[in-house]
Amino acid sequence: MLYEKRNTSYASAPVNRRLKPFAAVVVLAVLFLSLKPISMQVNGKGHLLLKKYTSDSHLSNYGVIGHQAIDWIEFLTSQQVLELSADEKEEINELLASEDRAVPREDPLLMPGLFEGKNLLMIQFESLQQFVIGQEVNGQEITPTLNRLVESGLSFENYYPQTAEGNSSDAELLVFNSLYPLKEGSTFFRYPMVDYPSLAKDFKEEGYTTTAFHGDEGTFWNRDAVYPSMGFDRYYDIDDYEDVEEHALGMGLSDEAFFEQTVNHLQELPKPYVASLITLTSHTPFLIPEDEKLINTGETKHTSLGNYFESIHYTDHYLGEFLKKLEEEGQMEDTVVVVYGDHNGVFKETKSEVEQWNGRAITEEQWRTDFTSVPFIVSSTDLKKPLHVTDVAGQIDTAPTLRDWFGLPDETTALGHNINRFMNEDVFLLRGDYGERIVIGQDRKVTDYQPGHFETLEVSERLIKSNFNHLSE
Repeated sequence: MLYEKRNTSYASAPVNRRLKPFAAVVVLAVLFLSLKPISMQVNGKGHLLLKKYTSDSHLSNYGVIGHQAIDWIEFLTSQQVLELSADEKEEINELLASEDRAVPREDPLLMPGLFEGKNLLMIQFESLQQFVIGQEVNGQEITPTLNRLVESGLSFENYYPQTAEGNSSDAELLVFNSLYPLKEGSTFFRYPMVDYPSLAKDFKEEGYTTTAFHGDEGTFWNRDAVYPSMGFDRYYDIDDYEDVEEHALGMGLSDEAFFEQTVNHLQELPKPYVASLITLTSHTPFLIPEDEKLINTGETKHTSLGNYFESIHYTDHYLGEFLKKLEEEGQMEDTVVVVYGDHNGVFKETKSEVEQWNGRAITEEQWRTDFTSVPFIVSSTDLKKPLHVTDVAGQIDTAPTLRDWFGLPDETTALGHNINRFMNEDVFLLRGDYGERIVIGQDRKVTDYQPGHFETLEVSERLIKSNFNHLSE
């Protein structure tokens, strides 16, 4: 025993000497990695530490070593396919086949298949909220273009964003895939290679060209990796646009230049096509240069709300120019335009400014029901009269509804309802940067989650993490 003890002691000495420099390196690395997070916490930006908008977001937050470590963890996580038991698959299929929390309409809102064979132009309008539609500031329309679309088309006035930590990218996940975002992190970053059963794929099977456009880097929210998984043939990002430096505004290419040049790209697409356009200029902090402002916001000028109005009006104006150009070229006759907001841009911190502009006090419940919804507007020459729908709906309902209008087969993985034929009993919002976990009923009452809401979110999580392997049975 004594020999063994001495032998162990002698043998461990060189090892300990070798471990000391290694331990020192580890300690220094940990201290180095913690400098940025500590600094961000002190400066009130701790909530941004784990947010990843582009491939180099964590690089700026954690440095090279931290970025590589987080990137490796995310890669390993995304490669792990969740295996579902037979009971889990049965449970998922039963939920997907049911129309729980929905009531059939007596008649569809629009004739099913009305838009069959038409082009579909999907426009995700950054930070657009419903409460600005049809409203004025300082005697001027905030959204004159959208107002015209509403006056001649179909609009849902109580359509709610259901995004979580993936923000704008979550809106695309919800709208195109009828899936809820993951409970933690960005779905687009954590599971980019999942075989998403998306709206784009459905149209592609019908012979459509599927294309996406955005005036920012292709890596923003990992879109360049996810779009192929969603069935898009081509993604035009900022590298596909000209004179970018000359037309830079805010986070990337100005919406003026984006819309103007996208017209040319659309002309080159084989028809019919589905095109997804994501605007950018109306992104927070809503700062438009003085010489670019197109509206005088009067008493709200230089306030958070006034800045928001200026940004929304800017994008609305150039959206109008874009649609006018398409009409002049004869493209609108065969094109359905859908405009929807991705998430809120005005939050409770600005509530007092909204109340002053609105001329009335707003209760907490009214703020949730009347000031968190986003537009969902459909415009087409096939629509002969305006239709304003006040039923509660969510982004999750978009894909199954569009499938019905375009005469496409139902998708067996849609978690939303076809609101052309059904009315939701309620809509539930997720807790993310742009919302809180609440349920809004058709009676406009705000309540808490019930077990069925949690179950639906869990099913969505399993679908994504299992790569939809429930379909194998």
